[in-house]
Amino acid sequence: MTYKCKRGILISKTPYETRYAIMEDGELAELVVEGSSSNQVQGNIYKGVVQKVVPAAGLAYVDVGLGQDGVLRQEDVFDAKAALERRFDDDDSDAYGQSAITDVLHEGDEIMVQVSKEAAGGKGVGLTMRVTFAGSLLVCMPGTNFIGVSKRERDIARRREVKGMINRLKAGDVGYIVRTSGMEATEEALQQQMQELEALWNRTKENYAGATVGTCVYEQSNSAGRAIGEYFNGNTDYVYVDNRDEYFSLRDYLRSAAPEMLDKVKLWSSSESLFEYFKIENDYARSLQRQVPLPRGGNLVIEQTEALMSIDVNTGPKVHGKDQGKIILETNIDACREIAKQLRLRDVDGFVIVDFIDMETDNDREIIYQEFVKAARRDKAIVKPSPITQFGLMEIRRERVREDSYKSKFCPVCRGGGRIATLESALGTIDRWMARAHSKGGLKQVTLVLSSPMVEVLVRDRARMLHYLEYKHDMKVELIEDDRAHVNQFWMFNDQKEDITELYDFVESDAPAKPTRPKRGNMRGRNKVKREILISKTPYEKRIAIMEDGELAELVVESVSSTRVLGNIYKGVVQKVLPALKAAFIDIGMEKAGFLHQDDAMDRSELLRREYGDDDDEDGPSKEISIDEILKEGQEIMVQVVKEPISTKGARLTTHLSFAGRFLVCMPGTNFIGVSKRERDPAKRREFKKVVRRLKARDVGYIVRTNGLNESEFEIQKQMRELESKWEQTKFNFANQPAETCIYEESDSIEQTVREYFGENTDYVYIDNREEYLALRDYLKVLSPDKLDKVKLWDKNESLFEHFKIENDYARSLQRRIPLYNGANLVIEQTEALVSIDVNLGRARGKDRNKLALETNLDACREIAKQLRMRDVGGLIIIKFIEMGADSDRDAVYQEFRKAIRRDKAPISPAQISQFGIMEVTRKRVRVNLMTEKTEICPVCRGGGRIATLESTMGEIDRWMARARNKGKLREINLVVSTMMVDALCADSLRLYRYLEAKHGIKINLVEDTCAHVNQFWMLDRSNEDITELYGTV
Repeated sequence: MTYKCKRGILISKTPYETRYAIMEDGELAELVVEGSSSNQVQGNIYKGVVQKVVPAAGLAYVDVGLGQDGVLRQEDVFDAKAALERRFDDDDSDAYGQSAITDVLHEGDEIMVQVSKEAAGGKGVGLTMRVTFAGSLLVCMPGTNFIGVSKRERDIARRREVKGMINRLKAGDVGYIVRTSGMEATEEALQQQMQELEALWNRTKENYAGATVGTCVYEQSNSAGRAIGEYFNGNTDYVYVDNRDEYFSLRDYLRSAAPEMLDKVKLWSSSESLFEYFKIENDYARSLQRQVPLPRGGNLVIEQTEALMSIDVNTGPKVHGKDQGKIILETNIDACREIAKQLRLRDVDGFVIVDFIDMETDNDREIIYQEFVKAARRDKAIVKPSPITQFGLMEIRRERVREDSYKSKFCPVCRGGGRIATLESALGTIDRWMARAHSKGGLKQVTLVLSSPMVEVLVRDRARMLHYLEYKHDMKVELIEDDRAHVNQFWMFNDQKEDITELYDFVESDAPAKPTRPKRGNMRGRNKVKREILISKTPYEKRIAIMEDGELAELVVESVSSTRVLGNIYKGVVQKVLPALKAAFIDIGMEKAGFLHQDDAMDRSELLRREYGDDDDEDGPSKEISIDEILKEGQEIMVQVVKEPISTKGARLTTHLSFAGRFLVCMPGTNFIGVSKRERDPAKRREFKKVVRRLKARDVGYIVRTNGLNESEFEIQKQMRELESKWEQTKFNFANQPAETCIYEESDSIEQTVREYFGENTDYVYIDNREEYLALRDYLKVLSPDKLDKVKLWDKNESLFEHFKIENDYARSLQRRIPLYNGANLVIEQTEALVSIDVNLGRARGKDRNKLALETNLDACREIAKQLRMRDVGGLIIIKFIEMGADSDRDAVYQEFRKAIRRDKAPISPAQISQFGIMEVTRKRVRVNLMTEKTEICPVCRGGGRIATLESTMGEIDRWMARARNKGKLREINLVVSTMMVDALCADSLRLYRYLEAKHGIKINLVEDTCAHVNQFWMLDRSNEDITELYGTV
């Protein structure tokens, strides 16, 4: 039995927007917002002409008179004659059948098409030949004999009965789907709506016959009309309208369509806002936010990328308790309900990845899956969730009902990425731009326009940085300060005042070359690769590049001002122990307390056995002990940083200390002895363990690294003594230094790089800074004096990184969009929960679409593996490949990716490509993520990548004033807004400005801020105190 929910419809109209809300059982279920200036065409039907058919891409371009050709895809094409001749056995049959696009369409053909998707992102509208007319009870589908029934009706006999009735009543050239609301309707009501929908179809055919190409032959009703058409039925209790003109228009419509419903339509005349009274404003505001709160203190972080929508479920700071499993399950259940609600409110389209809080049992995961299925039942869109995966993820596919591009647009500062370059990163970009302009263009003078913070850096300390750039590049620089520029923005002009910024840019100026695929003979092993190390240091940053077989493999970039703590050991104090989360927070003297997981506080012998195999010692398997039995609040503890602090999170800590050398890793507190997995001979592994056990000190374990497999016993023993000396000094510091201090500092990035990568297969090390060159030689005199001749000082005029063609790779490693050689591209985006990578065909073309998709995906595998290493991406990575038809193609791409990641030193685990064409990958980050190091959260969009449109921002101002008047009794405010907002408010003889003053009875003093963006505004009271957040909605 289908549950009948009680429904209400709220319609609110202002001079700048129209909003309608669908209430179900007292809660907001759906919300549609349209701007007054928006010209939405979704649902409209046009007489179009085919401009181009592209069989390889499975699409056609159709001119429908909208200025840009619409896109008609293979799956939206059908042969009308063949469709009408088809017979159907069940509801799961394709109503139209599949037809090859070249069999149906040819250039110059005139066709009837309906807009299925609004134009967005520079692309034309999405089109379909599968025309539909939606009513409240039925959906009419001209051109097919298909009859379907809502899947909510599960009684087979009842389904058969309704289908027979529809078949008896309908016209010969139309099909129908009976909606859920239609299952309870009378035969007379269904017949009446059939006649109305078929009349629409007949008028559309008549309009089409007499229309010219590019003409709209059927216009979809407005939002209020669609709301009434889709939702107004016997379950509807009320319809409230707060605009008099809209109210009378709706009543006129109902007098002919449904006169019995007239008494349910009411004009809202209360002084309190309609949406405020029904407590919708907070829900509406949250539908535009990244972070959405959950009832028990947890939250969702919802972020849109090119490939998908990412939803991260967090417990939040308020969720505590001893029963961890129960807390996690309840929070995830709350999340299911809120996610289903947000998907409807935002009308999300495409792939959604939900990262739930980790659950311990398969039963819990199944409960969460079923809870989401239940929560999504009322969604009118098609929602297809998949069971929770091995990584704790749920994949969802949803087809959008409408288009809501009105609410937001791409952020103009970060261009949709959500992050912008840091000040030092932008300074590096200017430096490298000048190097290229000098070497390729021979420039001697340039005018540099940039932000105020950048000017301050360049002229600080008697213009030290400015003189450095001028001297280094032999170029005179004239500085111009732009108050409106952000830290990541700059422009270059020549002496004729021409903008030459893009002329010497890195990413766009040089297209990537076609990759050379390695021969099988060159892939014998990861340790056979030829390696070069390049080190570049400037007053503002240090960069280290690892080259493998002539290509950039890894890149380490550090700001001179940044403080690295990875590998440091601290004397910490236990601040808080949380058994429910199996974690503790440790104060180590940094701004944020460090995070210590239970696994990192326990005996690590069992973990080491799993990683390196049985170590032959007598220790038994370790037993899991609750963290509150190991640690107490206020206890002093020795911890090591294994992950740098990032964003709002403190450093990740461990009690499993380690000291790394070139040949060995020393592990105090365990007797474990392991050998690198690269050595596969059991006899040699036993011999190494025997030697190490004989030479080592007590209570110290070791792992023999790959570099140590060919070293003499003398070298092994020498390094043991060095590492054990570090451990003894660390113990002494712990006993004698105060708490919350660093008691062991890891060596700098250059020494670490040399230790990790400088082996027999390293050809040379180039350094472009004399001080670093001499320091490295002193280090090598002790470590490896035989390798001193491989270290070279780079003293040529051409930049070291420019000479080895690294600058473009470096620039691309900070970009969202990465070009592939054939015109395709990757879009790499970071969210709270994951890293999303979208593979796009872009401008790539070919006769065979399946072959083109496979080749592009194979090339993408190699580039993705390269980008993961260069950026040092950690955590969960979701790759959305171009769709492939055959399982063999998906397996080929999976195997190619596994092959491409072989040289990656970080632990990395890819999963098979899923039913939605998605590959899930986990990778352990080795150092600070490059994007984290060199970029920061965009201050305009706050990391979301999108900002509110002008009309959406105007709505926020309107609702702020309503709340301020009702709760604060304000009578006058100073409104600080952008130039665009001032123009909009003052247009048409101050029409909107006067509307806001009259509506709320508040005098507005407009203040223009030329540096503000369209989504920014501030409210000040008479004392000029900022009261913006005082009456905010969230």
